[in-house]
Amino acid sequence: MSTASHALIRDAHQNIRQLFREPHRDVAEACRAARDEYAALPRLDPEDPGHWKTYRILTSDLQTLLSYLMESGVPSSTPGTFRTLVMNVLYYLSMANRSKAGLILARTVYGEWSRRLLESHVDVIYVAERQAACHLELGEGEAAAAVMKKVLSQREATLGKDHPTTLNAAVNLGTCLNDLDDFHAALRLNQETLRRCRARLDPDDDITLNAASHLGASLFGLQEYPAALTIFRDVAARRAAAKGPTALDALRDASDVALTLERLDDHESARVVYERVYRDYKNLFGMSHESTQHAQARLVRTLRALGRTDEADEVRGVPWARRRDWTP
Repeated sequence: MSTASHALIRDAHQNIRQLFREPHRDVAEACRAARDEYAALPRLDPEDPGHWKTYRILTSDLQTLLSYLMESGVPSSTPGTFRTLVMNVLYYLSMANRSKAGLILARTVYGEWSRRLLESHVDVIYVAERQAACHLELGEGEAAAAVMKKVLSQREATLGKDHPTTLNAAVNLGTCLNDLDDFHAALRLNQETLRRCRARLDPDDDITLNAASHLGASLFGLQEYPAALTIFRDVAARRAAAKGPTALDALRDASDVALTLERLDDHESARVVYERVYRDYKNLFGMSHESTQHAQARLVRTLRALGRTDEADEVRGVPWARRRDWTP
């Protein structure tokens, strides 16, 4: 982020706290001024962890501002640039494993936006998709699937079955079905979605790759591990070539490959992949992030399967004095 962009966000962060402290300031006027100031902020990529510190500040401010907007009757549905900011924050919350906050925010704005803009508006549907993603990440698969079925129906009605946004909604519904262990239904949907993606989109388009990845997950759930591995390897290679091996979705693809190798008892090949994934997650997020911790646990498990207990303990950070094979 540029120095100028950082200064604008810092100033907005300070201004929102001052606006409502002025004793003679009309609350509605202050809300409109704050909303419009945030609407004019520079756009930051919510998928870039380098921007997440700034997004934490924006999230806190946005929650405060939305409360004031609701109380004063000032719409949060306009201008469009403010909606874009809200949607970017929702995406950041999902990427940063802050789904509880994301679900609250999505429900808050969905209620108002659907009244003011109608449920068929593209931004309202997007918020519903983010709500479904939060449900899924919180382990609420049934709720996620119910929302995504409605979203897919809306996308098909407004955009057609083969529009990229509709195809992406179908991919997301496939994710929900996999999460519910309804692998046969997921397999049918994901096969059809991938066919449509390949006919409509580039083979290396993110939506196409996601459709293939979820098809691999359906096969994995059905214990068709060799077929799943073939798909996962192809997706991982294509995504890494397109976006770089340390992109977040590329790291998830690599994890899929490693987990499938584990199920095929190829623990040495799995170890090689997990070591890289763990290192890259740690470099991106540090040890407190859920993705880093999952990668660490999987690497430890693989090392133990190979009988490399000392290395597994070292990865876990277990002191020598606490190791089972240590004697004084």
